[in-house]
Amino acid sequence: MNGLRHGDYSRYRAYCTRRIRRITKALKFLHGRVYHKKELDPTIINDKRYLEMVLMLAERSWALAMQLKNDVENYRAKFHANRKLIKAGKWAQKLVALCNAVADERTKLEAESYSSWYEGNILMEHKQWALARQHLIKSKTVYEELGKVGTAEQQERCQERVSEIEPAIRYCKFSMEGQDQTELVHLKTEATDTGRNLDFLKSQLDVVLSEIRKKEVETLNEVLWKGSKVPIKNEAIRISFLNADSIAKFEIPQATTEEQKLQLYDKIFIHYNDALKSIGNEVSNAKTQKKSAQEISQLEDLKDFITYSKLQKTMDRNYMILESLEAKIANDAQAMGNKADEVVRLYEILIENITEINNLKEATDEKTNKIFAAKLLTFKALRCYYLGQTYEKIAKWAEAFALYERAIRQIDEAVDHHKECEPIDINTVDKLNTTAKKTYASKARVKAIMFQESIKQAKSPRADQSNEQKVLLENLNSFDPGFLESGKLMEFPPNFELMTCKPVLFDLAEQNFAFPNLAERKKAPRTGLFARWWG
Repeated sequence: MNGLRHGDYSRYRAYCTRRIRRITKALKFLHGRVYHKKELDPTIINDKRYLEMVLMLAERSWALAMQLKNDVENYRAKFHANRKLIKAGKWAQKLVALCNAVADERTKLEAESYSSWYEGNILMEHKQWALARQHLIKSKTVYEELGKVGTAEQQERCQERVSEIEPAIRYCKFSMEGQDQTELVHLKTEATDTGRNLDFLKSQLDVVLSEIRKKEVETLNEVLWKGSKVPIKNEAIRISFLNADSIAKFEIPQATTEEQKLQLYDKIFIHYNDALKSIGNEVSNAKTQKKSAQEISQLEDLKDFITYSKLQKTMDRNYMILESLEAKIANDAQAMGNKADEVVRLYEILIENITEINNLKEATDEKTNKIFAAKLLTFKALRCYYLGQTYEKIAKWAEAFALYERAIRQIDEAVDHHKECEPIDINTVDKLNTTAKKTYASKARVKAIMFQESIKQAKSPRADQSNEQKVLLENLNSFDPGFLESGKLMEFPPNFELMTCKPVLFDLAEQNFAFPNLAERKKAPRTGLFARWWG
């Protein structure tokens, strides 16, 4: 699409310029070396490329207008963009006049719808919502009717145009009636798709959303935490918190895929981290400037509140990933053995998240504490069930049986806690009841397998002999309840065992040998001079 599909309007404008140059040269519709403007009159049109040239002139002006709209640093750029948009509308009207004179009926209708779309955009720029909506509805109606006839390619193109115009009509209605922010964010979500009208609409929506959030920043002066109001004096903290809260309330519910939601959660965590960083700087400055203990305590409470909000969103994100993984396991029975350990890990992370929330300075309120206690028991029960699935996969039947029994007890306890909460989480209770049925079935299956193995061991001829000889003390690494039933913990008295002794050597051979006399070989000791005199 020469840059149009990716929103590269500079590239698209260059393409339109080259296309116009090629057409004018081919038709010899040039203005001469010294410029003398030639009027495009219906009487000289004998080729469809004349109409294409006018269309490219309108497209070039529109592309420049969109390019200037993206230039946020230049304040005067929006006025230049408005003039170029008006010029594009004039070229569209020129195209309508030429088509009415020389074209067929379908081309006339397409040109009329194209011109109405431009008029709607121009009126939206001037905030004349009622007139803009009328022109856009007219354009949409024509495209809908044209989409019912013609070739498959023509019908598809008309349907694309209808889908692009629809959000703009709803935005005009929103501006006229002043609906809630949810509808506005929903329109922005639709406008993120690349399209001609959607990019123009997205720029309008960004302006309106920024104005709404600016008003919210001005009005948000305090938050409620642990029954008391905590002031937010720093504007950077207010902006970061409101941005995160807006994404969580409005944008995530409108996201359609898991990947989009994960990207939005990443943005939320960035805003919360910015807020926590700003609070940390405020606390350091307050301690340096030796401010009152009350101000420092308020900052600490605000830090706990932001941390609490971040942990809640972390739990929501992890639970979303967990539900997606459980759905895959439900659709594929073979995936249970391969994915059960991943589910266990995610439940452990959720348990850690709730533990971190409970480890904040004080509990928030009794109602919230009951909800978190019920969630904690739910996560522990479901973790125990999937842990049993993991042990069953590796054929550790006794451990799996014990885990299933424990999971059943924890599920019953979690259901009782949920019934005490207000409001009752029906979906979670249904999930626990469904898991309880699966746990009973898994427990019965494992018990049957254990019974079959015990029968096989009983039929083995060496089984009784080996059991009689074995004692618990000699088989601590193997789990066999038979040792406890027989009561044979150790051998008493202990059996004798062979052991090696240390050898003792006696030198008795010396007495039986006759050694030669070597006295003659012994030399006399040397004496001195005086020894000769004294003998």
